[in-house]
Order: sequence, then structure tokens, then C-alpha cells
Amino acid sequence: MVRKEQNIAIAIASSGIAATLLAEGRTAHSVLKLPLTFAEGQTAVCNIRKNSDKALLLRSCKFLVWDECTMAHKIALEALDRTLRDIRDDSQPIGGLVMLLASDLRQTLLVVTRGTPADELNACLKSSYLCSQIVKMHLTGNMRVQLHNDTTAAQFADYLLKIGEGRLETDSESNIQFSNTFCQVVESSESLYESVPKLYNIKRHYEQHKSKYVTYEGLMRQEKLKEFKLGMKKQQFMFTKVSQESEAAVHASYVLSEMIAKHSKPFTEGDFIKECLIKAAEIVCPGSVKTFQTISFSRNTVVERVTDMARNLNDRIKEKSSCFEAFSIACDEIPMHGTTTGEDIFNCVNDILQKYNLPQSKLTSVATDGAPSMTGKTNGFVALLRKKLSEISDGSNIHHTHCIIHQEVLCTKVIKMENVLTPIKKFINFIRSRGLNQRQFSLFLTELESKYSGLSYYTEVRWLSCSKVLKQFWDLKEEICHFLITKNQDITLFSDQVWLQDFSFVVDIT
Repeated sequence: MVRKEQNIAIAIASSGIAATLLAEGRTAHSVLKLPLTFAEGQTAVCNIRKNSDKALLLRSCKFLVWDECTMAHKIALEALDRTLRDIRDDSQPIGGLVMLLASDLRQTLLVVTRGTPADELNACLKSSYLCSQIVKMHLTGNMRVQLHNDTTAAQFADYLLKIGEGRLETDSESNIQFSNTFCQVVESSESLYESVPKLYNIKRHYEQHKSKYVTYEGLMRQEKLKEFKLGMKKQQFMFTKVSQESEAAVHASYVLSEMIAKHSKPFTEGDFIKECLIKAAEIVCPGSVKTFQTISFSRNTVVERVTDMARNLNDRIKEKSSCFEAFSIACDEIPMHGTTTGEDIFNCVNDILQKYNLPQSKLTSVATDGAPSMTGKTNGFVALLRKKLSEISDGSNIHHTHCIIHQEVLCTKVIKMENVLTPIKKFINFIRSRGLNQRQFSLFLTELESKYSGLSYYTEVRWLSCSKVLKQFWDLKEEICHFLITKNQDITLFSDQVWLQDFSFVVDIT
């Protein structure tokens, strides 16, 4: 019923054999990431991070079934209790999650290595502090017997109850003698292996129930077989659908996190984007709102996603770089903290080459900008690099080019656009170099609700600053014109159509 209402229910078991009897069943250790070993007095927790996909699944879960729970150590249940209280932010037992513990204490209890019967009793669930919080419900009817009217199964179930309750007769050594009708007795392990293959079990099941299907023949028998297969696929789809939706939610989380990182947006924008998605889903596709709600998009999740993608990208680069026969590098305006001397840049680049396992002996060419820290003959980056490589091989073989990384800016130098750049630099220096003018201009932009708070200085050796400065000046040309009028400055250029055309051309090519 839980899954029928499009909610999440998880089924786990203490042992692998019990888990195989469940559709899409898995062991408790696999799903809950329980500790591998338990020690008395241990304050254990599950190895699940609060911002992980597993934590999201447990927060969204409405019902948890743990089959054969009596075979698990009490510390396992207590670890789950502590973890769910933290993940679900709920101080109630098991984090307020409805949980069904299915088992029978008359069956085999857990195994304590080199332990006594007292140790086993102390490790079972009845000794846990959670036992008093469990509401006990007893099943009295055997549904398999009632539904299928199977007298053999009824006898088998009654015999099992007699064993569990100690109502069978024992010999002088307190051993129970099983009858051949209860189980198949074998003489050796080889005989046991040969007597219990799956084909034998299927054949026995068919022999017991074949009276229901002997009337189906020919085409009718084939149609009945298709009906059974379709019913089995529907049961499996109930579990695979939840898994597919969970995978889609994780995929969406990665894609949107990548977009946030690419556009240099704050990681806290994830919560806002999720809210927008949910509101849109409520209008466009109300039936899919719960799917959008399962997308984990908190700040920590976005950080984790971006970190995973960056780590994956680094691994792929390292994998490809290991087979390079030769490589070249291009060093542009490097974002660094502190000084940016040739030695600082050389150390930074050297660290990057070592990080990606790129041997300097395979370096063939270097492209840089025209800054002195890059092209200096003695202490420039390229000079230091050649000096370092000369210790390994012939460093003079490195081919060095500069001022070609940004070819558009190189074009501006070739076509001599000084008639545009010179007056722009003059206007910028007039505003920026005088404190009063700068404050007044910033206040003027604030009153106009402009997206800019001021103008940037033009730096000739830094090519990227040229594009930024020209773009800012073009966007603010009207505001700058009005401000210069208040300062009694000559603004005839702002009405010169030829100059404006040249200005727009320079902005486009940079």
C-alpha cells in the first residue's frame, strides 16, 4: 500500500539468503552501511553522510521492513536509531520512521564469536534500550496454507512450531529425531549439494500445485504463462520505478550543480532553484511534484556535487596526460594571491604540472601574454622555465610565443585603434584618479540602479582588462556623458557617429 501511493518503502534482511526471498531485497549492512563489527558498549552509527543520496532516501522513506531482525546484533538497530534521528532531524525513536521488525525469537539467534549463551542473549534485540519502544504484534494464521489449501504446508508449519516451542520428544542426549516426511536426510555433503538444486525445488513446487493448471492446454496455457510473466514484471516495476526516479533526481542534482558552478553563482542558490522547480511542477505537472521534491539541492549537496565533478575531471585529465608524447601550455592572467612575479608564476605552473603528472621533459612550447613577469629575460616565467628544463634536457628547444592568446586584442594593436582608446583612458582616469569624482560617479550609478558600481582601470599589458573596460564604458556611455557634463568636460566625441562606430567595433572584437 505504501508503494501503491507512490511513497518509498524499503525492505531489508539480516542475512543474504533472507534478502534473496524479497523482491529487490538487500542486506541490512548493504543498505544501511552498518559497522562490520560490534563490541559491547560501542556507540555505533551508520556510515551515511547527512547530505548524501542515501540520507535523502531515508528521509523520504515512509516505511522500513527488517526481516529476520533477531539475527542482527542489538548495536546494529541502535546504530540505525542514532543515524535516523540525525538524518531526519527527529528525536523520536528511529527518527519517527515507521519500522516493522519481522522475525521469530524461537529461531536461531545471532552468532557471537567465541561467546557464551549469555553473550548471545545480551547481544539480541530484547536486551536493547529500544525494545521497550516496540509494539509487539503476533501473526496467528498461516496465509500460505489458507490461500492455497496446502495440507502439506500446514503439517510442515505445525511441525516447525512444535520444534520452536520444545514440544517434540527427545532422546537421552536431548536430540530431536526428524522424520523423513519433514526433511530429506542425506549421508554426506556431496549428497546434500546434489539434492537441493533450484530445479528440484521448482519441480517439487510444480508437483504440489499442478492440479490447478492441468486444465490449461495449447493456446490457453501460453496465455496463462504470459499472464504470470506480466504479473511478475508489474511487481518488479514497483521497485525499479522508485530506483529510476531516485537516479533521475541525482542526475538532475549533478546537472544543475554544474550550471551553478559554470555561471559562478553562489552554492546557496540551489535551494532557490529547487523552490522554483517545485512551483513550476505544481502548475505544469502536479503529479510529478514529489519527484522534484526528492532532488537534493542544499548548499552542502551542491558543494559535494561540484567536488565530485572536479575530482572526476582531474582523474580523466591525469589518465589522458599519462600517454602524452608532447604537450604545450598557455599561461594567461593567472589568478594568484599575493605577488605575481616570474618566480611566483613559475612555482604555480610547476605545481600544476606535478599535480597532473606531466613531465617537464615533454614540454615543447609555451604561450604567454606580454607582461614583464612572463617575458622577462632574466627573472621572467619563461626564462626560469628554460633554466629549469636545461637541467633536465635542452631547454632552448622550447618554443615561446606571446601576445597571440587573445587574437582579437592583437588585432586592435595592429589596426591602431588609438583614436578610440586614448579618449576612453582619459575619461576613465578623470573619474577614477580623483576621489571626489569617483565617489560622486558611484553614487550617481546607485541612484540610477545601474548594474555597475563604477569603472575599472585600463591596463595595457593585461589583455582581458581591455575587453572588460571597453564593455563597461560602452554600457555606461550615457551615464558617463551626463556626469562629464556636470563637470564641464568636452563631450563632443559622444555625438561623433564615426567615433562611435569605431568604438563599437573595438568592443565587438575584444
